[in-house]
Amino acid sequence: MTRDGNRLRIGVNLLYLRPGAVGGSEVYVRNVIERLTDRLDTTLTLFCSVEAGPTFADAGARVVTAASGEYRRSQRVRDENLGLLRHLDANPVDVLWSPGNFAAPLLPRRLPQVVTVHDLRHHWLPQYYPLATRFQRSALFATSVARARRVITVSEFTRRDVMRRYRVPASTIVTVHQGVRQDVPGDDAAAETVRRLGLTPPFFVYPAAALPHKNHRRLIESFGRFIERTGSNAQLVLCGAQGDVWDYATRRISAQGLESRVRHLGFLPRREDVFLLLRRAEALVFPSEFEGFGLPLVEAQKVGTPVIASNAGSIPEVVGQGALLLDPMDVEGWARAMERVTTDGELREMLTTRGTENVDRFSWERCAEQTLDVLRAAS
Repeated sequence: MTRDGNRLRIGVNLLYLRPGAVGGSEVYVRNVIERLTDRLDTTLTLFCSVEAGPTFADAGARVVTAASGEYRRSQRVRDENLGLLRHLDANPVDVLWSPGNFAAPLLPRRLPQVVTVHDLRHHWLPQYYPLATRFQRSALFATSVARARRVITVSEFTRRDVMRRYRVPASTIVTVHQGVRQDVPGDDAAAETVRRLGLTPPFFVYPAAALPHKNHRRLIESFGRFIERTGSNAQLVLCGAQGDVWDYATRRISAQGLESRVRHLGFLPRREDVFLLLRRAEALVFPSEFEGFGLPLVEAQKVGTPVIASNAGSIPEVVGQGALLLDPMDVEGWARAMERVTTDGELREMLTTRGTENVDRFSWERCAEQTLDVLRAAS
């Protein structure tokens, strides 16, 4: 192994990254990269698509455009396993980190690899994936974790899941929790953001792409029941990509007469808007049917906002005692939970206190340091 002086040369495989389209995994990798580039004992080379490359212009790392054209999973696999080899020859690294679920198993075995696995959702919710996609994902996960010298998972739930399904030795897989920004926005900044977005409290917030497992349909139905029961003037504020199920969700909003009560703000910058929006919310509502981590959960806890969340996947692990947990399919239960959080002051105080205590477990600095430990061990 050849190093740049005493620096560990880290390659980061970002060919999966479509800015604004991959949710929490983008926040994750950008925060880790930001902290690793600040160190004197590492150098980073980012292998990006033509779309993602310019977004790292100020990252303090070498950016290599290693793929062009519109993203397709099949093209990504070719770029990572064939095209990337040429770019690695020109830009040698000591270890290659793939933070987007899949490694590059066809690259020469002399190159150490680390892969971050976020979740194995296709196993838990097969109804949302065509059969061919399930087979493809299973094959890619199996070959990725077999090829990698070390595997990172973002929750203990996913760590156990990967070990059980793909027989990964405990000695090669480690949980590294994601983090949360440490600076809490003030009331004035949050109020200005709410005004700029054309909102008036009270409102609930759900920041999630409109994908099937995110469960917008049941949330909208529950919110309608909450409004009907209480006569509240609250709004439901949604943000994120308007994905596969948004057309159906729009029809449900109209059918329930909620056009003036449900606002979809589209994709919002996380640091500038989402964090501040959560600061002013009555609660974060998070009815996802499955999560490998769930960044909005800890972001809401950080700013002292009550959390109502589903009891699925890694969510109980992430929120600790600082959330009201429900079955994601229980429409009536979610309506009652929204009513409780808006009327029960003692419950709100308990959720806020326990959430603030829980969120101390998470920081991006710790996440980056632990990730670097794994990269060193693999190299």
